[in-house]
Amino acid sequence: THANHLQAGGGVDVSAQYRVPDQSSLDGNTVDLQQEKAEFAENTLRYQASLRFLGGRFETLRLAIKGE
Repeated sequence: THANHLQAGGGVDVSAQYRVPDQSSLDGNTVDLQQEKAEFAENTLRYQASLRFLGGRFETLRLAIKGE
C-alpha cells in the first residue's frame, strides 16, 4: 500500500466501524434500529452540549474584549 494510507492498528480504532448484532433478522439485516436511534440521540446531545459550551466561551471572550 501507499505510505500515506492509514494502517490498521496505527492509532485508528477499527473496532468502532462494525458492531456485532445482538440478533439478526430473517432477511439477514444486521441493523438494530433501536440501538441506532439511541446512538443518534446520544450524538445529538453531545453535539448540542458542545455548541453551548463553545457559545459560552465566545460570549466570555466577547465580553472581555468589550470590557463589560
